[in-house]
Amino acid sequence: MKVELDTRRSGAMRTARALGLDALREPNLRRLIGAQWTSLIGDYMVLAALPFAVFAIGGSATQVGIAFGVDAMALLLLVLFGGVVGDRVSRRSVMIAADLARFGGEAIFALLLISGHAEFWMLLAVQAVHGAGSAFFLPAMSGLLPETVCEERLQEANALRGLCASSAAMIGPAIAGIALATTGTGISTNIISVGSLDQIHLKSNIDGHKVEIATKGTSDLYVVDNVIAPGGNTGWHSHPGPSLVTVKAGTITQYEGDDPSCTPEVFTAGQSFVDPGGDHVHILRNEGTVPAEQPGPSAT
Repeated sequence: MKVELDTRRSGAMRTARALGLDALREPNLRRLIGAQWTSLIGDYMVLAALPFAVFAIGGSATQVGIAFGVDAMALLLLVLFGGVVGDRVSRRSVMIAADLARFGGEAIFALLLISGHAEFWMLLAVQAVHGAGSAFFLPAMSGLLPETVCEERLQEANALRGLCASSAAMIGPAIAGIALATTGTGISTNIISVGSLDQIHLKSNIDGHKVEIATKGTSDLYVVDNVIAPGGNTGWHSHPGPSLVTVKAGTITQYEGDDPSCTPEVFTAGQSFVDPGGDHVHILRNEGTVPAEQPGPSAT
């Protein structure tokens, strides 16, 4: 029994060394790998979300390629200079500054995108900042690793770094995909009125578009006006109660969550449809070239 336990323990130790996990006993390496892992997850989230950002501002597949090209070009042009800076300045400081620059650029563009003020040239500027930041971050990271661990653990540390990169390549896009599927982009909402009554029978005429909704019992009513930018969407969602949607301008395309064929329902200006609410999960997209506006009441 003792021989068997010793064999298992020896096998587990060899596996840990092969993966680089044994090197995590050094606290400085744990902090370094943890920081890099977090940074890489963010990089891969951006990589997955960037095409959707381009489409949300009315861009094309060609512009997606241009955006990726700007990032790569900035990296190639500055990586040698970034290596020189990393050799002459504190590598830790270079990495922190580079990550802050990349994070700041992405955060600013995200706010512009959410507010509906983003333009393609702004995205190109952010991509250039991201590529430049990577040009300074990557050489500094490569040089800092040998300074962080002893020579005997360097091979294990490099294996651990590769493991972090591989896992981040899976986790980052997954997080971005979930976020993109469950949150809307390129949509602005204007609340026209809010009410709470025992019984509601509402008739509304918004710029010539008539809507009517009636409920029984205590209900909360919201009348909103949604504007979806070209390429934007509401994200997958459902409502507690029924909603009456009238397309005032542009085109709205609806996809239903329980439709295995994912058949689109297209509604043009002047058309209306009813969302029954409850467990009716769906997403509304603007697949046209002009903003789509959809005023209407929703009861809960």
